[in-house]
Amino acid sequence: MMTAEKWYEYQNSYKRYGFDMRPAMAKPVKQVKAAAITFQEKAKAISLLLLAGLLCVSVIVSTAYTAGVKYEINAISKGNAALLCEIENLNVDIKNATNLRTIEEKAETELGMVYPLPEQFVFLSSQEKPQGDFAALLKEQAYN
Repeated sequence: MMTAEKWYEYQNSYKRYGFDMRPAMAKPVKQVKAAAITFQEKAKAISLLLLAGLLCVSVIVSTAYTAGVKYEINAISKGNAALLCEIENLNVDIKNATNLRTIEEKAETELGMVYPLPEQFVFLSSQEKPQGDFAALLKEQAYN
């Protein structure tokens, strides 16, 4: 058996390290009253619920609006693509119409133009040089 002094030291060492040697007693159970919700708390809860609902509705409306805008953008993009194809076709037609071979064919078939023969060439000598501006003289003869 232990002496009383040793038992007292033994109990103190347990207290130092956080152990309680006394037997645990049952704590009295406190009865908790049911919390009554006040009118202000109900009003806050309802206003928060309405705010959350409005936020959800605004998200849905904004999503629908952006979807409509995206649809319009896609329609405009398709129209732009069609116009770009038409522009490309017109550029090809312009290059084809301004091709030298096409111009020569039209000149020969529609206008009856032909290349001059070697004996039809006219050579200008330095004595036959026209007076003044040659381009202005040609213009004058062409329009008179």
